[in-house]
Amino acid sequence: HTFEALAGDVVYLRVHTSGPFEPNLVLVLPDGTPLQSNNVIVPGTLSIWSEPLPVGGTYKVVVADYEGGEIGNYAIFVERLNNPGNASSLYFGQTHTGMIESSVDLGTHSFDAVAGDVIYLLVATSGPFEPNLVLVLPDGIPLQSDLIIVPGTLAIRSAPLPVGGTYKVLVSDYKGGETGSYEVFLQRLNNPGNT
Repeated sequence: HTFEALAGDVVYLRVHTSGPFEPNLVLVLPDGTPLQSNNVIVPGTLSIWSEPLPVGGTYKVVVADYEGGEIGNYAIFVERLNNPGNASSLYFGQTHTGMIESSVDLGTHSFDAVAGDVIYLLVATSGPFEPNLVLVLPDGIPLQSDLIIVPGTLAIRSAPLPVGGTYKVLVSDYKGGETGSYEVFLQRLNNPGNT
């Protein structure tokens, strides 16, 4: 698999296996040098959250069986976190409905904030998936996260945000493999919107 990226992009890669093989995931630089890898010794879901990419160009993603002897199907997902594609906008004081449609799907949302804002995020699931919630800085680096290992509701209350810009909110199934709908609510606590 390949994708185009610019120097400084931060990418999130996720693979989910449905066969017996234990995934090994490798992110490869345009010159063919491995940049980052992750593996697991059981079938399931695996991810890589990159550092800012050092160069622009065509990156490669290699998915293989960790021990080399198993075969099976897998799904793969790639998202650029500093400038995501298809992120839906969130607004303070409003609830947004989303859907996790595949085993590797990532609900990507964005909102604008200024340095010093204090953010409250709430996610409620109605499907079987176990939610994972991540608040991401404008440059694509994770700021804060929370997860729950049963279907339900979880929340994040941030410290004062360190910089202004467009923040991202990521919703996914913690273990991968489950799908369902969810609602995400966003509020700015220091200057509430839509009250």
